Amino acid sequence: SGKRRRAAAASDDQGNAVYRIDPQGFVREVFRESVMILRLLKQNGRLLIATGNEGQLYQVELADGQTSVLVDLLSQQIPTMLARADGTLLLGTANPAELIHVNGEFATSGTFTSDVLDAEQISLWGKLRVLAEPRPNTTLSIETRSGNVGDPQAGSWSAWSDTQTVAPEEFGDRVYLEVQSPPARFLQYRLTLGGDGQTGPSVDEVTLKYLMPNLKPKIVELTAEYDVEKPNENDPTPRPTTNMKIEWKASDPNEDQLQYKLEIRKAGDTEGPWLTLAENLKKNGYEWNTRRAENGRYILRLTASDALDNMPDQTRRVRHLSTVVTVDNVPPRIEKITVTGGPGDGQATVSAALADDLSDIMEVRYSVNGGSDWQAVLPDDRIFDSTKESVSFKISDLAPGAAVISVRVLDAQQNAAYASRAVTVPGKVD
Repeated sequence: SGKRRRAAAASDDQGNAVYRIDPQGFVREVFRESVMILRLLKQNGRLLIATGNEGQLYQVELADGQTSVLVDLLSQQIPTMLARADGTLLLGTANPAELIHVNGEFATSGTFTSDVLDAEQISLWGKLRVLAEPRPNTTLSIETRSGNVGDPQAGSWSAWSDTQTVAPEEFGDRVYLEVQSPPARFLQYRLTLGGDGQTGPSVDEVTLKYLMPNLKPKIVELTAEYDVEKPNENDPTPRPTTNMKIEWKASDPNEDQLQYKLEIRKAGDTEGPWLTLAENLKKNGYEWNTRRAENGRYILRLTASDALDNMPDQTRRVRHLSTVVTVDNVPPRIEKITVTGGPGDGQATVSAALADDLSDIMEVRYSVNGGSDWQAVLPDDRIFDSTKESVSFKISDLAPGAAVISVRVLDAQQNAAYASRAVTVPGKVD
């Protein structure tokens, strides 16, 4: 049924190779494929290469280097071959073991079934484009079938379509044929070749285009976290956290370019409008300065659109909601604070009730007489874990007499509240 030409040369570093060394010592690669080379035979200006594990016999024309698959067997290996005096070949195969006679004549008929072609989604098939040589006394036809599972034997595939004749008028002409199989993810084509035993048809190329339907983008993750700034050693004063980093992961099954729109709405408000925060975004991230927003709890809505690569009536969009995010620009409250001297000399006792409307209390510190050395204290329950906390602590080693005790409270957004109280520290004053 004719020779099947190699579709494309393998790269220089893949597969196994055969080299030719001429009398001057120059080395030239004449063959390279991802096969196991089992036997070589030179015959009539050609090199025959028996291989496994696909049971193929390659032919290399030594004059011009053209490589063809001469025989493609059901057996997996061709471990031996013998050239007979009449120019024919005997092949000894394995898996299964057979003895095969190969002569120089063409078969009068044969078929070639392609590998299963995968469009990755259910798609509309374009035209088959066949490049074949017009040869007298030969015939060539093609059929197709399609399905939505990878193995034609394991699932529901269409039957083979009606046979279509491939009849190029001149050498180099491409024949265009409609695919008669229904839209599906997978497709196969089958060539049927016929000849008169002296010559056979030659097919150089079969190509096929397909149109995947436009599918919705996917948003798999949407996160929003405040970018907490580290304190400056030269200026350790707390700075409110106002930059919220919003990031997401999204993809498009058609590999279309995506653009994004971010919107916000108060949490729990199911009737109010969504307010645009940013739109026409190309990157998978946005920084929101929440200093400009009203305090409260919000839901973010991200819309991904493939409009950049599609007509308006074919554009697809998908939306994704965030968990609740908090905007808090108001410091916590020091609702009650008492500072008393004692109980011992050089001591003072401090107690305070703290609260915040939106964020957890995260830190309490104190300083004495306006000093910059702020000392940390724990809440009465030993854990900062809510919007309401209470603290009670003693300060020792104070100088007797008048002193000012300052308390600083931070919430989770680094908003700071301060309170100071004057106190008389017991003890003998020099």
